[in-house]
Amino acid sequence: MSRGKLRNPENFSPEGQQLFERLVRLRKSRGVDQAGLARALGFSQALVWKWEADRGFPSGEGYAKLAQLAEDPDDRTYFMERALQEGAYLARVVKMMDTEEQRQFCTLMGVNLAAMDERSGRSQPPKSGKQTQSGGRRRG
Repeated sequence: MSRGKLRNPENFSPEGQQLFERLVRLRKSRGVDQAGLARALGFSQALVWKWEADRGFPSGEGYAKLAQLAEDPDDRTYFMERALQEGAYLARVVKMMDTEEQRQFCTLMGVNLAAMDERSGRSQPPKSGKQTQSGGRRRG
């Protein structure tokens, strides 16, 4: 499949199309290209390209950073909801650890386990995709 076809949102999954539209709107509102958005997020341009090409999805951290940059209230809400979903998934993983492992993990990550607990009751884990080394979810 050519790179041009990947950029056609009509060929994307519904979730990928929605992310693509919001990322393009965010870039336009900030007057930046993919490289500029990547710099603002602290990620590589290749990773931002994957998100826009329906080849992966941001991690919880990525969604949270996108929410901070978003000027449109609907986009900010969309990105924050997904960041919380990713955080809730992490909370469930931490809950499977024994108490000492939880304490060590939370100390290392600077995470408040009680706060993670609150979110886990309201959110669902990611529906599909595997974690990639870059911190995002990949299809399949």
